[in-house]
Amino acid sequence: MRRIALLTIVLILGTLLAGCAGGEEVDNAPPVISGISVSKWFESGAKITWVTNEPATSQVEYGVSESYGLTSSSVSDLTTSHMVFLTRLDPDTTYHFRVKSKDRSSNEAMSGDHTFTILGPTPDTTAPLISDVNVTDIAETTAAITWTTDEPATTQVEYGITSAYGLSSPLSSSLLTSHSVNLSELSSGTTYHYRVKSKDVAGNEAKTGDYVFATETTIPAHFVTYTDEMNLFSISYPSDWELALSLIPDLEEAVREIIASIEADAPIEQVRAIFLAGVPSETGYSPNVNILCESFPIGGLTHDQMVELEIRGIKDFCYDYDEYARVKTSVGGRVATIVEHETTCPAWGTQHQLQMCILLGKIVWIVTCTPPSGEFSQYQDDFHEIVRSLRILK
Repeated sequence: MRRIALLTIVLILGTLLAGCAGGEEVDNAPPVISGISVSKWFESGAKITWVTNEPATSQVEYGVSESYGLTSSSVSDLTTSHMVFLTRLDPDTTYHFRVKSKDRSSNEAMSGDHTFTILGPTPDTTAPLISDVNVTDIAETTAAITWTTDEPATTQVEYGITSAYGLSSPLSSSLLTSHSVNLSELSSGTTYHYRVKSKDVAGNEAKTGDYVFATETTIPAHFVTYTDEMNLFSISYPSDWELALSLIPDLEEAVREIIASIEADAPIEQVRAIFLAGVPSETGYSPNVNILCESFPIGGLTHDQMVELEIRGIKDFCYDYDEYARVKTSVGGRVATIVEHETTCPAWGTQHQLQMCILLGKIVWIVTCTPPSGEFSQYQDDFHEIVRSLRILK
């Protein structure tokens, strides 16, 4: 009995030993690494990915040379798709790296050397785009300059009585897209040159070309002021001139027709003289000043577009046009453009005139001053006082 038991034990041990001898082979093969790629993660980081043919760990050695010197944390999770993030990298620097993966049997595979470069932010070399430059709220000694930029930028104005400027507003370093500068301590009745400047966060500076405006003046003592019966406007002119009263009764009708044409979206038709004053002569009034109102039912017309449209109309009607000066300014708080020009037209021959245009809603106010032939310089100062005295009251 004891002998049978001993034989059984021997048989069992033999079976176990045979099983061990014929079991799984030992894994001595490292993972096969392929598909290594690098992508930018953010400004100072990179993402490195690769695949292995069997589940394995993930790690990257990296540095600025093939000696590496830095190692990412080892990811012990066994996977065939590997991803390692490298951070705190220097911009505009080339890095060397190699990837490592170790399978469950601790067989380690290591790639060859690879490189990548972390590029810093693309330098901003584009200056802000300046637009919508306007001067408003002009008084005898003050004025406001406004403009916009297409990106946040600083705010400053250079100004002076010549295009050499010589004066600057305090620099506002706040980065804005809507800019405004209030100028003070100006001289009354003086023409000023100015340009605006804006600098973005990268230090790119934009400057405009030269602009001009003139400060207000007190009405000269020899002027009188007229306010129409409908209280639409007022204007001043020399007291020795006469008011052409025969035109005034048409004012209310003219304004109504202008408004009606706009409401009906009608073509530009209503051009009416609503004011005329001057020195009586055999051919009318010379010198004289008159005001026209013209309806523009076209929506979205800017002041500058309106001025160009008016001048184009003059050029189309006259066969000769010479422009001597153009000033974009503010009159009575309204944006205005004053143009000095000489025209030769079939209807009235050659005339040297001072003309001012103001766009208010869809109505253009046009003030035209005309001297006797060849005498513009004699009346020039009075003409400027007249156009600048216009106040649109409604």
